[in-house]
Amino acid sequence: MHEHHEVTADNLVHAVLELALQHQEHPDFKTA
Repeated sequence: MHEHHEVTADNLVHAVLELALQHQEHPDFKTA
């Protein structure tokens, strides 16, 4: 994994998924 601080679609999706997991765990988000 690269330690880039660039705003990419993949980074955005990953960040959103992690935030969603922190707030409430959804079975559909268990793919991470």
